[in-house]
Amino acid sequence: MLGNVRELGLIVEFKMDPKKTIIQLRSCLTKIVNAVVKIMFQIKSCTKEAIITPIKLMGVFYVKKHLVVLSLILMVGLLVACSSNSNNESGNELEVSKQESEAQKISSKNDETIIEKNWELSPEFIHFVEYESGEKGSYEIRGNKDGMGITGPFPIIAKDSQKYMWFYFGAENIYDKPVKIKAIKKGEEDSIEVYSGTFFESAEVSPESVNMPSRLRFPSTGTWKVLVYIEEELFDTIIVKVE
Repeated sequence: MLGNVRELGLIVEFKMDPKKTIIQLRSCLTKIVNAVVKIMFQIKSCTKEAIITPIKLMGVFYVKKHLVVLSLILMVGLLVACSSNSNNESGNELEVSKQESEAQKISSKNDETIIEKNWELSPEFIHFVEYESGEKGSYEIRGNKDGMGITGPFPIIAKDSQKYMWFYFGAENIYDKPVKIKAIKKGEEDSIEVYSGTFFESAEVSPESVNMPSRLRFPSTGTWKVLVYIEEELFDTIIVKVE
């Protein structure tokens, strides 16, 4: 006769023989003890893990919290640094702008002094040239023998747009630099812009000439001071009479 006992997953078979039954009981008890020890170890491990896990979580939270704080500190530091650099750059730009403004004021005052200083008509002279063909020619010039001069239809007629050729008799290289021609009438305060262009090699009337073609128009009769600006700086002046 067999008997089946299921306890903790163990199956024990009993027979009617007493000796065999005792041996089987001992084996069963050993298995039960081992199973109980295993369960206790698992319970202990679970308890330990249950205790350690919150500690780990607290540690992670602690580390994360400090990382967040550190990140915020770094962000604030970067913002302060950027703000400081921006302020410095703004300050430098303002300083440069201020210096440029002061320079422009000084330049304007110098220009005004030059404009107001002299109103004597520029001299007339004949400029001789030799063309590439070998032929010789001449031009009637109004202006400065060591600076700027113009040639064209004289006398200059008010409100009449005419072509005038500019000559430069100096030693400075002014090719391909922006040129602006302004004019101010004697007795008036405001200047007008009458032309803008450049001196360029292909405009030369002879191999040794530095020239710029232009069209000039003066709105009224009187004595006009023609102001030649190169790269925004006053370079020379010519005083002409407009009829």
